[in-house]
Amino acid sequence: KKIYMKKQEIKRDVIRDKIIGFLNYISENTKVVWVTVGAVVVIIFIATFFSNKNQDRLLDSNLSISLIQQRTMNNSDNNDSLLLQDYKNILADPISEHDYNQAFIYLLSNAIENNNDEYAINLLSNNSFSSKDDMLNSYLYLTKAIYLYPEDINNYVKFYEKAIKLVPSYDLKVIWSSDLIDFYIDKNNYTQANNVLVKLKDLVDDTDNLSSAAKNDLDFIESKVKQLN
Repeated sequence: KKIYMKKQEIKRDVIRDKIIGFLNYISENTKVVWVTVGAVVVIIFIATFFSNKNQDRLLDSNLSISLIQQRTMNNSDNNDSLLLQDYKNILADPISEHDYNQAFIYLLSNAIENNNDEYAINLLSNNSFSSKDDMLNSYLYLTKAIYLYPEDINNYVKFYEKAIKLVPSYDLKVIWSSDLIDFYIDKNNYTQANNVLVKLKDLVDDTDNLSSAAKNDLDFIESKVKQLN
């Protein structure tokens, strides 16, 4: 028991010595300690400030987009100039990248739907769109091929192939490949048409991934290409 008490007392003495040593260090290095504490406080303050600011911007962004989306869903006229202007304002001065992307895709889709080719080309030529969404990126590649490079065969094919490879929908892979095959057939380039078919079958890999309509389309494409070769 005495040994146990001595161990406890020794342990307390060590802790007390460390505390005393720490207090002595503070008293001898007051300036350094207070500068360090001040720096930590400033860093915490700045981090908190920017975190709150970003949260406020995100809330403003979500509110703005939500209100516009409500108007979009309740709007029966897709040519509503006020709605389009809202999205144009967001595109010109977006709160976040998400806002910009949503505004860009809406305006581009609206321009294509209403045959406003000049505005669609302008959007595709000058934009800051950036997304990790494969569906959106593949859609963008496809529209670039069609609107920016209708007379530039190399770029037209390059962007079409990018879209086909990237799009996550197997049905769309079939539809877009069919369009590219028809493009080559119109150019009497049957070898390239067959190459597109081969690449498509590699991408699809398993026809179980296709809808019944897409399977029928694939069978039709295959029979059409075989007749040409």
